Amino acid sequence: MDRPAGLVTLPTEILDMIIDLHVPDKWTTTCDGPRCLGLRLVCKLLDKLVSYIAFQKFRRSNPDCTALSRRINNDTAAWVYATGIVADGLTRPGGVLSLRDLWNASSYCSTPIREDKWFNCACRVIVGFKGRLWVLQHLNRSPRNPSPYAHPPPDDTEPDSPETVIERMVAVKGGLQVASYYGDPSLVRLLLASGASPNAIHGKFGCAIYAAAISGHTDILQLLAYRQGIDLLNSGYYGTPLEAATRRGHADVMKLLLARAAATGVTHNTGRCLRIASRYGDEQAIAVLLLAQPPPDVNAANTDGLTPLHIAVKNNHTRAARLLLERPDVRPNIQRYSGKPHLGPSPLWTASAEGRTEMVRLLLARPDTDPNLDDRYRLTPLTVATMNGHEEIVRLLIERDDVQPNLGEGIRCPLWRATVNGHEAILDLLLQRYEVGAHVKRLLGPAVNTGRLMVVRLLLARDDVDSNYSFGPTAHTPLYAAISHGYVALAELLLAHPGIDPNRAHKSPTPLENAVRRGNPSMVRALLVHPKIKPKKGRPLLPIARTQDRWGTPADREEIVKLLEQHGAL
Repeated sequence: MDRPAGLVTLPTEILDMIIDLHVPDKWTTTCDGPRCLGLRLVCKLLDKLVSYIAFQKFRRSNPDCTALSRRINNDTAAWVYATGIVADGLTRPGGVLSLRDLWNASSYCSTPIREDKWFNCACRVIVGFKGRLWVLQHLNRSPRNPSPYAHPPPDDTEPDSPETVIERMVAVKGGLQVASYYGDPSLVRLLLASGASPNAIHGKFGCAIYAAAISGHTDILQLLAYRQGIDLLNSGYYGTPLEAATRRGHADVMKLLLARAAATGVTHNTGRCLRIASRYGDEQAIAVLLLAQPPPDVNAANTDGLTPLHIAVKNNHTRAARLLLERPDVRPNIQRYSGKPHLGPSPLWTASAEGRTEMVRLLLARPDTDPNLDDRYRLTPLTVATMNGHEEIVRLLIERDDVQPNLGEGIRCPLWRATVNGHEAILDLLLQRYEVGAHVKRLLGPAVNTGRLMVVRLLLARDDVDSNYSFGPTAHTPLYAAISHGYVALAELLLAHPGIDPNRAHKSPTPLENAVRRGNPSMVRALLVHPKIKPKKGRPLLPIARTQDRWGTPADREEIVKLLEQHGAL
């Protein structure tokens, strides 16, 4: 019979001429991907060709399939796969685009189905079963990709009988799987009555019950799940039908599958489903799973040691975490790291580190939550909340009497973390809450070393802080450290303290000698005007000022010499 006229019947050279008449010159090499996609709407006749050019640009600009598969969704992957098949048809007129069987199949559906709609649906089934990464790798492996419907071009013989069409759809075309994903009960009944097995697994389309579950068609699942011998665990890229439905948020499908599994004695991995639902924060799916029989393992961890509660906390799904914590068998103190106990962070630790205030409040409301569980580096929730500057979380934690502040434990001490990170408001909270004793005098040196002006001001306002306290292995004073780092504002703040000794030196030059050696006129001036300064204490300053060291410019050193002469320091 005569082949229909259309874009697919034209030689490639004619197609190039058509596109040149409708778009600017050199658009195939200069136009970016989004503009290519927009041009698809200009004319339906050019849709396939424009999609093909956009697809080629998409493929050339994204050579890393693994990274790309994480950035695109399933619909985009299905479009890429469908366009790749169409692109192959454009270079082989009369090949894959005839799709005779799918054209004829529309007459068996309850509503008319366009060939292209069925074809796009089939591509979505493949993506759902094989996964986005497989699709992208498959397209990059071969520039000419065989269609899932490929067959020789039609000849002039009489059309196939309905029985032949149905048989080919069942055996080769994945008809039952595509019909299940599309959601047409009439065609599904016809294919099942014609001998299609609901448990058959197609190489690209998977099984029918998986396709129906991932698309959320409860009416199709009613036809499939209650058939004798149906396998409810036939899996695809996203796991079992129940896991795929959980990922897509199809709560009604989940209820049906769980009810059918309970009736037939099939055991689902509901613990994994809980982790999936917790990842997406799907409260409805979590509620369905928590009511499943037999009850799910609400503390089941994955290979990284993450339980459903861990995952809900990590992704800041507060309502999902609340649903889980309402269960008395949920353990909020589980610590795992790659399956090893007592090495990983607890949910409270994660919430404190990430700044999830409402999550912390929710976890602390559980009376069995331990607020002192540390991670493998021995950092407690209070410590990580302090080091990350989460003031409200610190306030919530220190309100509890059972929180241990770990004073004097070096870098694990919240006081030290608040000091070196410059969180003066948190440091003030901690100093007001706890009896810090001698620990506070050790904070001024680290605060000066890290240049935390506001923290230094807060500490100097206390009576129990010694502004001359030597710290570190070199026993430097805070003033000497400020001069060494060039912190003029900090040095001036220290010099304004009534207890400061500007001449104090311990196993090191005096502060004035240090300032002269470093060639800092501003620092020298601030020291020379101090009433307690003794400029002639220590070594002679003129040779030091004249020395061409790596610090200071010649002009700076000349200015320092003048300052020393003015104040009688030479």
